[in-house]
Amino acid sequence: MKYLGIDYGTKRIGLAVSDPLGTIAFPREILANDGELIKKIIRLIHDEGVTSVVVGKSLTLRGEENLLQRKIDAFINKLKEVLGDRVSFYLQDERMSSHAVHMNFFTKEEKHSRKRFSQKEKDRKTRHIDAEAAAVILQRFLDRNASQF
Repeated sequence: MKYLGIDYGTKRIGLAVSDPLGTIAFPREILANDGELIKKIIRLIHDEGVTSVVVGKSLTLRGEENLLQRKIDAFINKLKEVLGDRVSFYLQDERMSSHAVHMNFFTKEEKHSRKRFSQKEKDRKTRHIDAEAAAVILQRFLDRNASQF
């Protein structure tokens, strides 16, 4: 059973896929959140043989849905309209996933120093964060549900 993990953002969408057994998540790519998004995701689902989609659920730190979650729900509904019941959809709490990934992109010394990074340096270090965050979301789901599959 192969899974697709999605970290939904208003500008970029991070994607991750699992191995064929559904045990390990791998960052895949980052897509622009534009008019081509649904078509590109559907193509990826077909090309990869994905049977389940795990989308990060956007919550406040208190665990309440936030404004972004409405957009995520609309996004999921668009995918469901096209895919029907061929693919299962799940939501996974995404809180702190991007932060966890961001912390791994900077060395311990860089985090604790007062060094300032240029925008070019920050962009170079963080350009894969959305796909990595999708992998974190997907891996959390896979780990949580490992005994159920």
